[in-house]
Amino acid sequence: MIAQPQKYKVDVFDLEHLDGKGSLKAFANVKVGKSLRMYGFRVIQQAGQKVWVSPPQRSWKDDEGQTKYAPIVEVTGDLKAAIDEAVLNAWAEVS
Repeated sequence: MIAQPQKYKVDVFDLEHLDGKGSLKAFANVKVGKSLRMYGFRVIQQAGQKVWVSPPQRSWKDDEGQTKYAPIVEVTGDLKAAIDEAVLNAWAEVS
């Protein structure tokens, strides 16, 4: 099988590794190509689960005082896979 060229050029230009014992392991900022920068991807690893990348999100309190979360940007398909790979590779280098 011939390797397919990468569709997107994704670079992690800043990664903040967190040393705490919680499930949040790092924050990452990502550049796609020359024009798009996205801030605040999170590296998450819950006990007994595989590590994964969560997109930037915002939080707010609902009428009952519960904290709610929603993504700021939704990334899907090949671009999501490329971002996940770049962030997890960068995180693995500092872990």
